[in-house]
Amino acid sequence: TDDYGLIPTWKACPSVFDIMGTGYSLNLPCDIEFIQKDENTLIVNIEDKQYKDFCTPRPPMGQFKHPMGYYENHFSWFIDWGLKTPEGYSSLIAQPFNRFELPFLNTSGIIDTDKVHLMGSLPFFIVKGWSGTLKAGTTFAQVLPFKREDWKAEKFEGLVEKAEVVSKKSRSLLKGWYKQNVWKKKNYE
Repeated sequence: TDDYGLIPTWKACPSVFDIMGTGYSLNLPCDIEFIQKDENTLIVNIEDKQYKDFCTPRPPMGQFKHPMGYYENHFSWFIDWGLKTPEGYSSLIAQPFNRFELPFLNTSGIIDTDKVHLMGSLPFFIVKGWSGTLKAGTTFAQVLPFKREDWKAEKFEGLVEKAEVVSKKSRSLLKGWYKQNVWKKKNYE
């Protein structure tokens, strides 16, 4: 028998599916074309004059190594709208989670969106050798608001034994144990 036929898709895994819909998506307001000028250089073209500064080229950042397989020169999403969270909440701004097909990679950051509402720029890199158009509506970043709290890690005795018991229970069902016994739907409006 084909054991791979018994493996469910990613959609059946609540923890993977959850992260893709958790928080809020930031989507491109217009088409953005990346044109390969030469072996090491891309240029950006935005036809929609309203958003001509939404994506801008940036020189290499000395304090950062560019990711392997990406152009050294990079770009920045210039986000001219803001986020506002309640007092005590910050926002993680990140690459859209588990979107491995996207030809760009954002840097990630945390903004105290209860105090500063304008997001400014978000640097990103393009896969070396890629050129093409990112269509309006493409998710370019994911935002996860969270409550700021101080944390202190503690060592728990018996955690390994407890994990082994849960693991045996979860594997006793071919699929769906986590969703049936642990998972709770998250809501972001």
